[in-house]
Amino acid sequence: IQWRLPDEMPLSPILLDPSVYFPTSKDLNIVAGNPYTMGINASGYLWKWDNGLIHGSHTQNSMWGLFDQRSVEVNLIQHYGALEMASGIAAYKYWMPGKQETQIGMSALLTYRFNQAISITAFGQYVTNPFYVSMAAYINTSAYGAYLTLQNEKIGLNLGVQREYDLFRRQWITDPIIMPSFKMGKTTIQIDFGSALRYIIQNLIHKDQYNQGPIIPHP
Repeated sequence: IQWRLPDEMPLSPILLDPSVYFPTSKDLNIVAGNPYTMGINASGYLWKWDNGLIHGSHTQNSMWGLFDQRSVEVNLIQHYGALEMASGIAAYKYWMPGKQETQIGMSALLTYRFNQAISITAFGQYVTNPFYVSMAAYINTSAYGAYLTLQNEKIGLNLGVQREYDLFRRQWITDPIIMPSFKMGKTTIQIDFGSALRYIIQNLIHKDQYNQGPIIPHP
């Protein structure tokens, strides 16, 4: 779960309708080298006060002929000194050849900052209708967990654990969170090695189990 910083501009309520489609040259993001992939994003604050705000966003991701996803999100973010709380609600719509699906998501995040270098965060997200398709990597799913953050002006590290509902296996899985971050100018790069570490450990412990024919999802 990642909370995006709000843009310094208000967001029109019309953007919160997932059926509205109005790309402009400013919004279009056609992936270089793949003319069949397109992303459209618009976000901003709806209301703002001294220690908090309500933030909204509208996104569309398209792989023409294969998959189309649109979503709207509204997040409430509030600060109480060293404590930061956030909650949100979202609607997701998916179009695939011969199939349409809808999901509703609710999320929450709680962060306590001991100082500028150390903080602890707990988070959770619940998503309805956890369906499986071949494009499962783009489908939202339920998750919860917690992590400790250590950081300075240039580097940081998140250490923790999370549980996520695996759409392919149709069961909950546990992943460590091992996410170093590096700040390069105004850009922050984050890489989560938790899932890779779990796969390595599983392959070492259950080596024979992962060499038994083709991958077929559970019925």
